[in-house]
Amino acid sequence: MENKILALIFSLLIFLPFCSSVQIEMRDSYDLGETLVAKVSGNFVQPPSDEGISFYRRHMSTAMDASLVKIDTDYYIYSKVPFEKIPDNYSIVIEDVSYFEGATIKEDNLFYNFLITDKIADFSINPAALIAYSDFSISVQNNKDTSISLDVSFSNKTESSGGFFSFFTGGSSNNDFSVSLSPGEEKSISFELNNFNEGLNTIKIKSANLEYLIPIKIIKEKEIPNFDFEEYTVNLSLGINSSESRKISIFNYGGESVQNISLSLSSSIKPYVNISTNLIEEIEPNSSAEITLTFFSRENISLEGYLEAEKESIISSLLIYVDFDDNYTRDKDDDGYTSDVDCNDGNYLIHPGAKEYCDEIDNDCDNKTDENCKDYADEDDDGYPSDVDCDDDNSSIHPGAKEYCDEIDNDCDDEEDENCKNYADKDKDGYSSNLDCNDDNSSIHPGAKEYCDKIDNNCNNRIDENCINASKGEVSKTCSELGGFICESELVCSVDYTQAKDDRCCVGGSCIKKEASSIKAIIGWTLLILVILFFSWFLISKYSRTKNKIDFSKKFKQI
Repeated sequence: MENKILALIFSLLIFLPFCSSVQIEMRDSYDLGETLVAKVSGNFVQPPSDEGISFYRRHMSTAMDASLVKIDTDYYIYSKVPFEKIPDNYSIVIEDVSYFEGATIKEDNLFYNFLITDKIADFSINPAALIAYSDFSISVQNNKDTSISLDVSFSNKTESSGGFFSFFTGGSSNNDFSVSLSPGEEKSISFELNNFNEGLNTIKIKSANLEYLIPIKIIKEKEIPNFDFEEYTVNLSLGINSSESRKISIFNYGGESVQNISLSLSSSIKPYVNISTNLIEEIEPNSSAEITLTFFSRENISLEGYLEAEKESIISSLLIYVDFDDNYTRDKDDDGYTSDVDCNDGNYLIHPGAKEYCDEIDNDCDNKTDENCKDYADEDDDGYPSDVDCDDDNSSIHPGAKEYCDEIDNDCDDEEDENCKNYADKDKDGYSSNLDCNDDNSSIHPGAKEYCDKIDNNCNNRIDENCINASKGEVSKTCSELGGFICESELVCSVDYTQAKDDRCCVGGSCIKKEASSIKAIIGWTLLILVILFFSWFLISKYSRTKNKIDFSKKFKQI
């Protein structure tokens, strides 16, 4: 008895690693006009694809249109059985897949044999599996030459206390209803998204002779964070071995608070720029948060990079251009006098040769105060006297002011609207044209959703980044469009995979050889040790029970 148990354990240890982890669940027979449904589950390396699905009658290829839907970790394949199919034995074959079989990766075709009968199914459905982001419908078609009635039911948050399993065991639901179909009639059954729970749901549609259980993955759209930098670029020039700081603001345009916005610098500028924080904990609606960038270099260098703010895959970018030059002399107030000769490089009116006003300030940088000064009024209290202020009744108009597109000389340089800023909001989307990159389209503005339409919808100078399909909300770029590549089965990506439309995509990394798994070595050594122990135990137990023991001392005496 003990030997049998040990032998059984030994066999399990040998064959356990080779048990397949892939399953195909489908019925063994289908009628003409019926919707065939197959559920494929497994630990895939190279998953099933539309192009890899084919059907065979015995050993001959036969045409059947199939659709593939991935819901969570399972793949659903469905196809309507054509009426012209000859009743016979058929197979579904899933090609070009690789998957884990125990501890090894296996590349093989999957298949399942089934029968097509000569009967006509009551009705067909389309689709047979679905991911829904909004209200949806399921098409049903009567295959009979008589009218039929279909019972429809589904589980949702308002279902009675019978619970989930009552749905499959005949428990009543307040969502039950019936649909009548005339001979050959096709009809769409509509469903509202709000009647379902978030996650996996099931819809049951049945006639007197046929029943479909349709998996529906419900994804309810959440409000996307709506934030952006309040300026597009930072242009900076400064000398080497000197530092300068700039304050940058991020504005929350949404109706809810945004929390935990992560900040990062591109690698090209990271060694030369210090950021005051890597995380903004919260920005209230219609409010901004301020961070500080400090620039420093010990070498002559011109840099280009960006600062990114990210929250839940929503990314806003600020372009940064900075030049470090050992011959650079700063002129902060742009008055034409650099800081080495300007005694107040933060005031446009104070510099060598400026007018001396009676204000107890050394306006002309000659180390004297109010000598031969002129006392001019400043009616609008904007800090600029009337002799240089071209409109001393308006505090927003003075030398150095912002030039708006209003046909007025705002900065008192005798020019109107040069390099002006137009703060109109032509498309009435709440974003003025200084922030809106398309003020003629109300769906395009900072913080808008980025759709896969080859347009910069959110005005961050990037096109289709993390874009969503306008109808489904799904990532719709192929791997090549994302700038990556699909690794061959014996290779893996050196960085985390990015999910693309066609497959898992290696973006920003390279395809490298898989590391040799230590699992195989462990299993091999374990089996070898078990074999040695088994045979050792067998020999010891056998000879320990031998009745006629040999007396070697007598044998030697006889010799």
